[in-house]
Amino acid sequence: MSSNQVVFEVILLLFAVPALALLARALHPLLAMLAVAIVYALLSDMQSAHIADMLGLGFAQTVMRVGLVILAGTLIAVVAEATGAARRLRPVTLTLLGGIAGIGASAPAGFALLQPLAGTRGAGRASALALAVNAGHSLLWPSPVLIAAAAIVAAPWLWVLVFGFALAVPVVAFGWRIATVFSGDPPDSSGPGAMPLAAPTALYVPVAVTVVLLAVASLGHFPSEPFGGGASRALLLGAGQPTFLLTVAAVLTLVLARRRETGALGEGGWVATAVTRAAPIILLAGLAGGFAKVLQTIGTPELAAEHLLAAPLGVLVPFLAAAAIRSLGGSALIAAIAAAGMIEPLLPALGLSGDAGRALAAVALGAGSFVALHVNDPLFWQARAAGSLTVARALRLLSLGSLAQGALAALLLSVLALFVA
Repeated sequence: MSSNQVVFEVILLLFAVPALALLARALHPLLAMLAVAIVYALLSDMQSAHIADMLGLGFAQTVMRVGLVILAGTLIAVVAEATGAARRLRPVTLTLLGGIAGIGASAPAGFALLQPLAGTRGAGRASALALAVNAGHSLLWPSPVLIAAAAIVAAPWLWVLVFGFALAVPVVAFGWRIATVFSGDPPDSSGPGAMPLAAPTALYVPVAVTVVLLAVASLGHFPSEPFGGGASRALLLGAGQPTFLLTVAAVLTLVLARRRETGALGEGGWVATAVTRAAPIILLAGLAGGFAKVLQTIGTPELAAEHLLAAPLGVLVPFLAAAAIRSLGGSALIAAIAAAGMIEPLLPALGLSGDAGRALAAVALGAGSFVALHVNDPLFWQARAAGSLTVARALRLLSLGSLAQGALAALLLSVLALFVA
């Protein structure tokens, strides 16, 4: 693919995203997303049969990865509301929990499991949580993103932990500020809910246990023993499997719910309500995965990143390379892995060859991999549904919000590089 073709693909995506927002005013977001994905692929010279295959493959992989976890989080929320255990936490509290949950093996899964704590209304809470999970997943050790980046560039994990934490705190806090200031929520909508906490354990225990399991699963991504191979790795990764998380969440929620409605587990009860609420979110998340697969198949993300490698920008080169792949491809982990492979041979030329320099490069890769959250990421559609946002408003809060967080991360990386170099 030539440089001109890469530029064309990037411009095409820049037009596709607002076009989707405009279409979503008249069409259901599912139809709008499908139309944009197909038109984008056709304009990129992808054959129609291949388009269907890639959309279907990406859809299936995404639903397999997060579909049941979204259902688990929705079930917890439904039961908590029905039993009087529901509570809306303040955005600052949700932001803290979201950053920690981001350490888990999947950012969409972490959001799905914490979303019941955000309540059913309020763009600020949903946006703060999504921005926190998105950033925490890329900046806090031992998330799979940082583990992969550190392994490829041979960075010592202790330095990665320190640098990542130094960036994560201000970046996550900035995301909370963006969400609360620009969400337009009424002043009192972020406070605790008025519903009495008749059975708080029905909400907090299932959320806490499943989030911990998700975080434990991230340890299975370590490339070295005892976590990186054999039965230990299989056990750790199994803890974060969607089927296991759904089973644990459902059993704990139903056991701890002290109030039972007649037919609560039947076709018209709690489970049915959860399925009805979760289905549109799961379908949109799956289609976002299909769109991301189309983008990845075309090859634009990696080629765009390669055009940035020669820029004389020091530590910002790995940041920009990862940001390009994430923005175009939709996956933080893929962005970190692909960009790390490109950057590793260039570290001496970038002045990042020592232990601290390699760690800073790993964190720069992580920071770039959360820019920017938009329509090719399942997390975007989860947060949009949780905050009852239009597509255009979600783009302003989530996409521009994560871009602003990325700008802050780039600034902090530049400051740190003055001392490391």
